[in-house]
Amino acid sequence: MKKYWPIGLLLSFLTFHLPFISAATYYASPEGGGDGKSYARPTTFGSGLKLLKEPGDTLYLLSGQYDLLTTDVANLVGTADRRIVISGYEPINRSGKYTAILDFRKTAYGKRGLQIQSSCAYVHIKNLTLRYSGKNNLINYGSYNLFENLDIYGSADSGCQMKEGGNNIIKNVDSHDNFDYELDKSGNLTLCDFGGNADGFADKQFTGAGNHYIGCRAWNNSDDGWDFFQRVSTSQTVIEHCICYRNGPASYDMRNHPRYETDQAWFDQFKSGRQVTDADGNTVYVTLDSYPNMGNGNGFKLGGASTKHDALVHHCLSVANTVKGFDQNSDAGQLFLYNNSGYMNNPNYGFYNSNGCELTIRNCVSHKSQSSDSFHSGIVKVSSHNSWNKGYSVSNSDFQSLDTTLLCTYRTSDGSLSATSFMYLVTGSQLIDAGVDVNLGYNGAAPDIGWCETDGEQHDPEPEPEPEPQPAGTHAVAYVSIPDAQEDQALLAFLRESDSLWVVETDATRTDVDYSAYEVLVLASKPASSALGFAALKGINKPVVLLKPWLLKPGAWEWGTAINTQDLSVTVTNASHPLFRGLTITDGQLMLFSQCITNAVTAISEWNNTAGVLSLAAPASQANAVAVAELPAGTNCNGTVLPQRLVMIGLSEYSLTHISKDGKQLVENAILYQLGMDIPTEDMEVSILNHQSTNRKFLQYGSMFIQAGDDVYDAFGRRIRP
Repeated sequence: MKKYWPIGLLLSFLTFHLPFISAATYYASPEGGGDGKSYARPTTFGSGLKLLKEPGDTLYLLSGQYDLLTTDVANLVGTADRRIVISGYEPINRSGKYTAILDFRKTAYGKRGLQIQSSCAYVHIKNLTLRYSGKNNLINYGSYNLFENLDIYGSADSGCQMKEGGNNIIKNVDSHDNFDYELDKSGNLTLCDFGGNADGFADKQFTGAGNHYIGCRAWNNSDDGWDFFQRVSTSQTVIEHCICYRNGPASYDMRNHPRYETDQAWFDQFKSGRQVTDADGNTVYVTLDSYPNMGNGNGFKLGGASTKHDALVHHCLSVANTVKGFDQNSDAGQLFLYNNSGYMNNPNYGFYNSNGCELTIRNCVSHKSQSSDSFHSGIVKVSSHNSWNKGYSVSNSDFQSLDTTLLCTYRTSDGSLSATSFMYLVTGSQLIDAGVDVNLGYNGAAPDIGWCETDGEQHDPEPEPEPEPQPAGTHAVAYVSIPDAQEDQALLAFLRESDSLWVVETDATRTDVDYSAYEVLVLASKPASSALGFAALKGINKPVVLLKPWLLKPGAWEWGTAINTQDLSVTVTNASHPLFRGLTITDGQLMLFSQCITNAVTAISEWNNTAGVLSLAAPASQANAVAVAELPAGTNCNGTVLPQRLVMIGLSEYSLTHISKDGKQLVENAILYQLGMDIPTEDMEVSILNHQSTNRKFLQYGSMFIQAGDDVYDAFGRRIRP
């Protein structure tokens, strides 16, 4: 099983000390009109956001209701140990509420509340209430952000949504009572799907690194508690100590709803009652006091549409949701369910689809499922030490309490879940110490079965192993990508076979990686060109091997216009260049891929104010484009002067799993070339197909071909020495 702790990218040999930068603290209030530099002179929320500049800066929001329209947070980049903070100033009040309230009731239906843009990283948002937006109260496009101690409710779509980014932490956040009451696919009340989208937490319909949910709750949302529909993860999503309760209620009382003043025309049409038609053709009667909900009502929905979402769900509780408590929903990824409890769902566990999914489920409880739990034999990799495996007859008497009102108990002063007795095991229960160690820690002789641990001797998880030190005599190469991305594995395995290279994966979305001890950087093709870590490497004083020409496009590095092709090969235009030493070039063509999946060779079709590029190869179908190039040190790339040489090789991530042996060797050659090392060549026989003696064999040495006699030919079969 993959560990769920964050990957340590700053290895022991990369010691990095940031100079001390003093952080600033600012203040805002609902009526703010000051400069924001002291508690006594608070500014407005919007003006306060503009004051935040440096890692460690903090904006405190004083108590009160901030009446807002859609609010963007952009271009805030902290560091892992010095986040930029936006926080309520007062602690939680006696009623368990956060007193700084961002209220978005005046946004139009379909308009979001707080939007964290992709240009944000290492931002910490905490101790706030967010409510009543026309779409999401909170949507995050950024990476490595922390959302903590938030109460999110009453939005007209999913309360809290993660989109495009990854490696975010969502901790001690409640998202509840969200309902998209206007969802009508026809616009004339004949294809109504009221409530069909509003989840507590939506983390769906994009590809990226997994996020980490800790101590969160979702209840009374119109659709699902958590929804990972069409989520493709490049690292494992983790959900721990979280609760889903009563999602998908049959109806809502919308009388006097806070969004009435904005959506009065919509609500007024149902004052006296009105018939509508739902998406299934059923006639439904709508009144404001019994406004029908047509959402699904699952608890933890882990996937959808057979996309591959890898997730670890542990010590979680799903109770009385309208449909499934823990739902595969055709996820095709690797799922690990450890120490969870399902109660009164319909069913508690639903894993129906044999579509490549691999399910490992251990130490879980199912009690009073409203229909039969389902585990398709084709996807169950491991099922052990669950309440149904052990043959236990689980009963109410195993638990201290089954009072569901405890699930929405106020949180503690630090935002943690209050200790309750719900589904805690009674002394003497057969479920105590009946589980198996899954390296998550436990009390007693063995883990309990279910979502909570009773007291006893503590056993901590085994620590993450220390990274291997750099082998002596090797050159350190940073492979900048999305760690563990499947697309990179074939190329990485090849590069790691070299006795002279030590290749370490670093994360292209991070801006705090220290590259000082690396000798060469390889910018991989997998990450998006908008990745924050890529942006930070523009003009870095290191030799670079760039595998993603799209990083040079407008909106990224601004050096040129990138194109995709389905070409498997490139036309070599400078075969004597050391990059091609030892490679098989036939008829001027060098095969880089064995198969094309969507795109293969990529290239630059036009350079933007960039002169002096040495074009070495073009896509087979695009003679005027540049797929392989050298940009010497000193090249002026649209205002960025390269301090060291850059080599570009256009390889699409879509086909990278089908990279040829020569394609892999070309990348290794580029690394060795950037290191200033000799590129070794194995003698091999090749045919020069465009030479007049096509049936004769030649010995290849670098870019030269030596006939068995005295004549010497180049890669195109041209005699260069008699």
